[in-house]
Amino acid sequence: MIFRSLLFFSLTCGFVVNVSGQETPQADVTPETETAKAIPFDEITAYKLLERFVGQWQGSYDILSPDGKVIQEMEAEIIYKWSISPKGRILKGRAIYAAENGIAHANSETFIEDEMIISTVEQGGKTRTYRGLVGDFGKSIAWTPLDRGTELDESLRQIFGRNAEGADVLTTTGYENVQRQGLEAMLIIRGELTQIPLQTAKDGPVHDY
Repeated sequence: MIFRSLLFFSLTCGFVVNVSGQETPQADVTPETETAKAIPFDEITAYKLLERFVGQWQGSYDILSPDGKVIQEMEAEIIYKWSISPKGRILKGRAIYAAENGIAHANSETFIEDEMIISTVEQGGKTRTYRGLVGDFGKSIAWTPLDRGTELDESLRQIFGRNAEGADVLTTTGYENVQRQGLEAMLIIRGELTQIPLQTAKDGPVHDY
């Protein structure tokens, strides 16, 4: 869903990643491939998983270097609502990320097309498209760029669960290889969002975005 903007936001906040010219250390992270715990596409299962996103979420994300050092901490609030279009149902999302260096916004639209879960993420006039693969018997979804080449340079997995208080929790893990000052570096994402009450989350199309 809305995740590409996390790395974009971090890179625009002005920090420098691995610009010493040294080789990037191997990250302690397992990339999520399209076959990781995947299940065959089923439209009912896909819509049930997308339905779990609906509502308002609050929490935080950390951007880490490959050796586990926290580079950036961000507070986040994301709202997902269903909208109806000629293409069918679209899950629209709006996110706000806040860090010491500023605030960023991002928007997403997620839908099912040609037996695939597709999500477009827009921030700062740039849009990227991702494919979501349902796994863990409908409890998780792995995202990879739809237009990527043969190398898996970006991947993210979101897992639904519940905390001790019984509230829905969305855990995020992932990574991306990025270019910064002419050098390549890997950034790792770790995050957790908790769903909070939102009375109007399922009240129909989104008009105020």
